[in-house]
Amino acid sequence: MGDGQEATALSAPVSLAASFDTTLAGGYGKVIGQDEGARGYPVPYAPMVNIVRLPQGGCDYETLGEDPQLAGAMAVENIKGIQRDQRRRGWQDAWPRTYSPRWTSGR
Repeated sequence: MGDGQEATALSAPVSLAASFDTTLAGGYGKVIGQDEGARGYPVPYAPMVNIVRLPQGGCDYETLGEDPQLAGAMAVENIKGIQRDQRRRGWQDAWPRTYSPRWTSGR
């Protein structure tokens, strides 16, 4: 994670979307939340909610695919998973990249 600490290796988000399993997306998010929360990071920069329109873009593997309905459903469950334990630590939000970014308010 760039801080010299070990972290859980997860598959690319596009692989997660290919599973069509929203329960799995929630578990994937929970792992992200636990890893980043254990390090005291205030906001995870995930998931990448960007609909792939041009497959030659180069970073498509970071997204949840090209289907808006599937990507939305997976992103919702992923964010719920990230936030699952964070309320106790004072986290407010996941920060979906390229979609309505905002910092936590600390409330």
